[in-house]
Amino acid sequence: MSELAHHRIAFIDALRGFALLLMVLNHTATHLLTQTLDPGRHYLVYVTLSLSAPLFLFIVGFSLVLSFYRHRTVPLGNTQAYYWKYLKRGLGLLLAGYALNIVIAPHEPLYSGGILQTIGISIILITPLLPKLQQQKFRDGLLLIAFLIYLLFVYAQPSIAGWSSRHPPMTHLLFEGFPPWPWISMVLIGLYSGCRWVEVEDQTDSMMRRYLLQIQILGIVSLMIYFALNMMQGNILNFSIYRDYILNGHWVPSSITVFWIIGITLTVFAVMYRMFANRYRYLHWLIVLGQSAFILYVAHLLIIVSIADRLFSLRVHQWWLFIAFNIVLVMAMVVILSRFKLLTRQHRNVIT
Repeated sequence: MSELAHHRIAFIDALRGFALLLMVLNHTATHLLTQTLDPGRHYLVYVTLSLSAPLFLFIVGFSLVLSFYRHRTVPLGNTQAYYWKYLKRGLGLLLAGYALNIVIAPHEPLYSGGILQTIGISIILITPLLPKLQQQKFRDGLLLIAFLIYLLFVYAQPSIAGWSSRHPPMTHLLFEGFPPWPWISMVLIGLYSGCRWVEVEDQTDSMMRRYLLQIQILGIVSLMIYFALNMMQGNILNFSIYRDYILNGHWVPSSITVFWIIGITLTVFAVMYRMFANRYRYLHWLIVLGQSAFILYVAHLLIIVSIADRLFSLRVHQWWLFIAFNIVLVMAMVVILSRFKLLTRQHRNVIT
């Protein structure tokens, strides 16, 4: 493996930071912006919703592969070490999601699902499959399963909606925001993309360029299909939540919108890589955000949902104030994290 496999990859951290930034915008728009700013508010909520969490889920699968191959020197006969590592990570995220419910959603059942729970469940389910990723047929099969999982959801969606209305407790557990079914599909797509990355990163530059070109082409083709289908329906920019599925009060993309999600995710992935390949140093703050994404995810929810919305009932009526609020919030997170890392580094130097 190359050095990239043994250290954090800058553009992946930046990609994670970008996804977190989109989540911040989504939550401030959802909880603080007034509906008097529609339709701009609606479009902002929709676009950031359809980009942030799917991008996070894609990165989870991609990073899981890189992490596994980084530790593949563990003898195959003694796999318990890395199994337990990933299982603990998955269980930790699962429990963190339920703990977060107590603070940001006290009106909802404690066992309600969410994006953290889906990430945790995905890691737990995928961990036993990691050693098999070295087999090409197995990887191709996982990609096929990812699409079948989503297609099955589309087919079963009317029945799921009816079942959900009759079983509220299980609905909260299984079909809350970004539920494992069908969103584990996005993790599997990231997993497949990560496997392809591992295959080419030790090879020639031309193979890496070919890999990125394939990612870009798939992204652009998916976006072209999305806009073409929209055009056939008479509205090429149909960024409306009402054309998708609403399950238990939460958004799930329709079979048309899924082309937008896959297309924009792959496109952002390729663009972010090229930006960091050109050493755009002014984007270092995205790396800072991405390296502490979990902490910042929890922190920004507490600030926006628990403090600004629920405690102070803050409502924003002007776009300039909304922009200023988000800039201050993000800058504060970057500065605090940078200072914390600097102090931690200095403390380590003193000890050593």
